[in-house]
Amino acid sequence: MSLPLYASLKTNDPDTFNEIVSIFDAKLKDGANLNAITGLTMPLIQTKIYSRIGHADDDTLLGFVDLLIDELQVLNKKKPLLCMQSLFPERFGQTAIAPFLPEAILAQEMGIMIDIMETYDPRRSIPELTEEQESLFTIAALKASNVYANLFGFLEQSEIPEADYEDACAGVLTMYDTIRALPREHAVPILRSMFAQ
Repeated sequence: MSLPLYASLKTNDPDTFNEIVSIFDAKLKDGANLNAITGLTMPLIQTKIYSRIGHADDDTLLGFVDLLIDELQVLNKKKPLLCMQSLFPERFGQTAIAPFLPEAILAQEMGIMIDIMETYDPRRSIPELTEEQESLFTIAALKASNVYANLFGFLEQSEIPEADYEDACAGVLTMYDTIRALPREHAVPILRSMFAQ
């Protein structure tokens, strides 16, 4: 538990840190090994940390989206279901995706999680988008729907066949790519509003 991620978690979110320690203690007593426990607790840690991304600083927010794009591209190529599970675990089932990602991305993810915790500020406001930014977001969404026609319905919780998973993930990637390519003064508020909690 001396890894930088856990040290940052202990400092910045002691409640989650204590919850993780309790899980480790219980599972170790049951005979589980550290790798198995880490695999069990990491989705919980990620969920807690990523819920804060809308209130992280600008550089961290953009770095998170860059990482997300890289991860989803890898997962969609390996197995589209993994992309769906990464994006929407409550709909497609939570699974450990770390075994499917290269070490470089995993190391980057650890750094981004620490950055989120250390730059998180709930007083950082979620901006109201300007008319121009609303239009830019709409353009990004339309580009994404050109990749996967049923994207809007899918994002609104409609069921899709497994054969569509790859195109649905590609549609989401197109939306993030398009927004990320915008000038910073537009990309940041649009992304911040998307990740608002």
